[in-house]
Amino acid sequence: MTEHPVPHGDHGVRFEKTDVESRSIIRFGVVLIALCVVIGGLLVYLFRGFAALEYKSDPPPAPLAHAEPNRQPPAPRLQTQPFDDYEKLRAEEDRILDSYGWVDEKAGVVHIRIDDAMRQVAGKLPVRERK
Repeated sequence: MTEHPVPHGDHGVRFEKTDVESRSIIRFGVVLIALCVVIGGLLVYLFRGFAALEYKSDPPPAPLAHAEPNRQPPAPRLQTQPFDDYEKLRAEEDRILDSYGWVDEKAGVVHIRIDDAMRQVAGKLPVRERK
């Protein structure tokens, strides 16, 4: 069997030169980017048009809205600052949980800090032994 000599520097690595044309890939990428930019611009134009149509179809404000700007609706009203109310509630709960005080002074019932209460209860709970 005859062996074919490998030219110096080739080391037997061969490839097909007609597999991929880099110009076609670059052209496709440029066209794809241009198409994305054009479609994005059209979408911005379309949504601005929708917003203008929506603004035109809104009814005019009520005449009393300008006459009495600070007027409140009758009770019961919705919360205007629900997160502030929640923070106040949490602060009050934390104040109670981190303090000592009387629950019923005549009966001798007090409340203690939650950390102290958990330590006292944890010391009295039954513990299972490990096997």
